[in-house]
Amino acid sequence: MQVRHRPVKLIGLVLVALASAAFVPALQGCATVDSVRDTPITYGTPRLFTGEYKTIIQASRKALTDGGLSTELDYAVDDHTWMLLGKDGADMTSWGSYVRLVVEKQAGGAYVRLYAKKAMATNVTAKDDYQEVFDRIAANLPRTPTAPAGNATPVLAATQVASANPAPAATAAPVPAASVSPAPAASAQ
Repeated sequence: MQVRHRPVKLIGLVLVALASAAFVPALQGCATVDSVRDTPITYGTPRLFTGEYKTIIQASRKALTDGGLSTELDYAVDDHTWMLLGKDGADMTSWGSYVRLVVEKQAGGAYVRLYAKKAMATNVTAKDDYQEVFDRIAANLPRTPTAPAGNATPVLAATQVASANPAPAATAAPVPAASVSPAPAASAQ
């Protein structure tokens, strides 16, 4: 009886080994907090925001949480660079994604670099485009009278709009009708 079961056990071990060999390459394409964090900070889509550096960091932090992402990392890389890493959790159709924001201080504002990676590369339903995070950052920045949030395009103030229209030309005061003499009539000869 033992001789009969050995081939069955051997076939089972071979099937387990083949299944494991097929699963390992799928894991190699998986993203982790560490792999996304260690990706060079120059990777990602940059967008320039105007304002104070600390305010832009706060707006970026709020943009992640407003989008339903959980914050995995939130720390200063150096004196002029901040890193935020959010995770979009797994659900019934996706293993989720990681979204990294690197805020780099610039004169008058900061560049925010957005880098997103699927938690599992083979997952076609996972989201990997989070460009709306930029819109949420801009919405979270305070508005000023000279520029909308996060944008350097000036907005005309009410006084600027009024001065853009020329004033009407000065006109003479109306003359009373009684003082106007009719023009002499032409005589027919």
